[in-house]
Order: sequence, then C-alpha cells, then structure tokens
Amino acid sequence: MGDFQEALAALLGPSAAGLSSTTISRLKADWWEEYERWRHRDLSARRFVYIWADGVYFQPRMAEEVRRIKN
Repeated sequence: MGDFQEALAALLGPSAAGLSSTTISRLKADWWEEYERWRHRDLSARRFVYIWADGVYFQPRMAEEVRRIKN
C-alpha cells in the first residue's frame, strides 16, 4: 500500500493519502480491467504508418589523436 501513496496523490490529489488497502486493491482491479479493454480494442478499421530507424553512433578519432592517447 505504501508504494501507491505517492502515485495516488499525484493522480487523485492529496485526499488519496487516507485510502485503505481495500480501496487501493479495488482501484487496481478497476484500472487493470480498463487496461485489458484498451489492450484488446479492435484496431482493424484503422491504418497506421510507422518508421523504423536503427543505428549506431560513434565518434571516429584521427590517427594522431589515438597515438597521443596511447603515449
């Protein structure tokens, strides 16, 4: 229960500090059901466009810089 006090206060306001563990459990169950409905919603009527980008960034060094570091 203590883990949720700060999060609930941010979501529900300062009055959330007095919520019982039973109330928190009920809220978690309600939120879980809402999440499951959202997760299983039908998206077949929509079209989505996405871009996938992948890469590696590095800074190449000049040969003289490498020699200076080794010495």
